[in-house]
Amino acid sequence: MLNFFKNNRNKNLPKRFWNDEDLTKSELEEFQKDVLFQRCLSSAEFIEILDSEFTPFIKSLGFKGRKNNFYKIEGSLIQTIGIFKNKYGGDCSLTLGLHIKDFPIRNSDKLIDNKKFTPSHSIIQKTVELDNGNTTLRYGNTKEEGNETVILMNSIVEKKGLMFFKKFSEYPHPFDKIKISDIENPSEKFSEYGIDKKMLNWIHFKKFLARFNHLNGNNDIALRLLKKAREDEYYSDRFTSIGVSPLIEGIDKMIVKYS
Repeated sequence: MLNFFKNNRNKNLPKRFWNDEDLTKSELEEFQKDVLFQRCLSSAEFIEILDSEFTPFIKSLGFKGRKNNFYKIEGSLIQTIGIFKNKYGGDCSLTLGLHIKDFPIRNSDKLIDNKKFTPSHSIIQKTVELDNGNTTLRYGNTKEEGNETVILMNSIVEKKGLMFFKKFSEYPHPFDKIKISDIENPSEKFSEYGIDKKMLNWIHFKKFLARFNHLNGNNDIALRLLKKAREDEYYSDRFTSIGVSPLIEGIDKMIVKYS
C-alpha cells in the first residue's frame, strides 16, 4: 500500500524529484553522494542551462531580470520569481513573491526601487511545489538531466506560479477582505493567498495591512490595526521585558502620521 501511494504521487517524475521520505535510504544516500563527490552538475553548469532555457521563457511571460531574480509590475502589484540555490550545490527551489508597489520591504520600513524587488523583499512568499508536494529540484548529473530539470521549472511556473499570481488579479482583493476580527482571531481562511494563521499574527503583516488600508482611504481601520499591532508588540513574549521591542517606535510614528 505504501509503495502504491509513493508511485502514485510521484507518477512520471524521475526519482531525483521525489520527496526524501519517498526514497529508500540507499537512494537518498546516493543523491547525497552526488553532491559530496561532485558528480552532479556544478552551479556554473546549471546556471548556463538556466540562462539558455529558463531566462528566455520567464521573459516571454513579461518578467524582467536576470540570473536568480525576475520581476513584473502589474498595476499596483509587483510579482517576483526567485531561484534559491542550495549553498552546498546540487539543487534549488523556486519561490514566488507578491508585493504592493512603493511599499516598504516585508520586514522593515525600508523602501527600495520597485525594480529591485525579489521574493525575499515581498510581503507574500510562496515556494512552488511539484505535483508530489516536493519543492527541491535536483540539478541532475548530466546536461540532459539539467535540461529536464529546467523544463520542469518552466512548467511549474506556467501552471502553478501564474495561477498563484492570478489570485491577486482583482486587487485590492484579497487584502480588502481581511478584517480586524481576522487579525484578532487568526485562521487559515486566506491560506490560498499565502496568508496563513502565522502570517496574520505577524507584526510586519499588521503594519502592511495598516499601510494598505491607509492607502485605500480606510484610515480608521489602519489606526485600529496599528493600535492592535502596538499592543501585541508591547506585550510580545519574544522579549524578557514588556515594552522593549524596537518596532514600537516605528508603529508610534505611523499612528501619529495616520491620526
